[in-house]
Amino acid sequence: MKEDLFFCKTLALGSLTKGYFHNLRGMLQGAFLEVQILLMKKASLTQEELTQRLEKVFNQLKKLNQRLEIAYSDLNDDSLSSWDLKILIEEALAFWEADLTFKHNVAKEILEEKKGEVKFPNNLIRGFFCGLGELLFLSLKEGRLWIKINGELLEFSWDRTLEPPSLERLKTFLEGFTTLIDFDLNHQRLSLKFKSYEG
Repeated sequence: MKEDLFFCKTLALGSLTKGYFHNLRGMLQGAFLEVQILLMKKASLTQEELTQRLEKVFNQLKKLNQRLEIAYSDLNDDSLSSWDLKILIEEALAFWEADLTFKHNVAKEILEEKKGEVKFPNNLIRGFFCGLGELLFLSLKEGRLWIKINGELLEFSWDRTLEPPSLERLKTFLEGFTTLIDFDLNHQRLSLKFKSYEG
């Protein structure tokens, strides 16, 4: 049991690290683009334009630094807390909306039939939702995603068939967390039931 839990934590931390790198890379690319524009147009920019562009780069780097601090904090925070499932889902959706295809081409709807709460360490639950988001959300290139919360039962459904390789990766990921969840998965639906955490 302890070995299974250690594996869950390792998998969760790996997912969280990978997810943060994915989003941080996009922010860094935005800052680099602004610097490239500055270098290409430096001779023709007015002082006001130069100031505006430099402020834009500064703000992007400031935001990147803040996200790095959050990432470091999340990765090292194993404090045990109760988590509202709706808030966790909203945060996971917002995190993966850094992917513009998912943000603009997939309509999302959350329905909370009964308030759901789970008790897990911070980095474990965030890592789980980060990995789930990468493997499910980013596999949906367009269409609709419905998320239903009914106590500790969480159901995702979508209007397109998930491709077999994406479905297999998602299944493999979920199997790594069977100490913490029961799940049922097919091409258009995933249901999760959270178990009690015994650290």
